[in-house]
Amino acid sequence: MPLEFRLFVGPLVSALLMIGIRFFALAIPRHDHPRQTTGEIGEMGALETLPIALLLESVAVGTLVFLTARRDVSRAVPRRRKRI
Repeated sequence: MPLEFRLFVGPLVSALLMIGIRFFALAIPRHDHPRQTTGEIGEMGALETLPIALLLESVAVGTLVFLTARRDVSRAVPRRRKRI
């Protein structure tokens, strides 16, 4: 994957997470947004467990892709040595 695309994945993943949490809050009729967390939506046995798990796994993978790009950029920058 090109470096520019991997760096773009970071903001894309954060937008996906915000939109996904908002979508689940609006799509689930019994969800009370001020009183219920996203973790409570995905409790064991709930119908929404699989979509929330997929959302969180995609965010985790995207974060890893972004962090590997940040590592590559950081390694490419020349370092200065401190003089004592």
